[in-house]
Amino acid sequence: MNKNKKVTLKDILVAKVVRNIAIAVYFWMWVRTDFKESYVMFQSSFGAFLAIFYLGLYKREKKYNKEFFDELAERNLNKSNAICYKILSVIMVALAFTAAIVGHDEVSRIDVIGWGLVISLVVVSIVRVILYSAIDKKGE
Repeated sequence: MNKNKKVTLKDILVAKVVRNIAIAVYFWMWVRTDFKESYVMFQSSFGAFLAIFYLGLYKREKKYNKEFFDELAERNLNKSNAICYKILSVIMVALAFTAAIVGHDEVSRIDVIGWGLVISLVVVSIVRVILYSAIDKKGE
């Protein structure tokens, strides 16, 4: 990787999608019901990978903030964030009411709500990148 290459806002957004997918995989590790000896090692290794990935993402964001300030890119990101916030709000309200309705059932599995949260996080982060790319292309 070239250290002199500029970090773009789109690079950071794509890295956050990867981070959210990694969070979904880590969530799966916590909610699975079967157990094998190798899972402990795999889960610990993946947790270490997540920690290193977060550190790398933090450094990239810090480098982006130091390099330059692209006002148009930031404005486009704010537009896509506003749209994604509205989408996520609808999803969260739907999940909350689903949890309230299903919560009265003795046999319901609460991990379904957790999966809804994690999957919505991944989907909204992907939509965020797509929206940002579309708005940014239009702004050029």
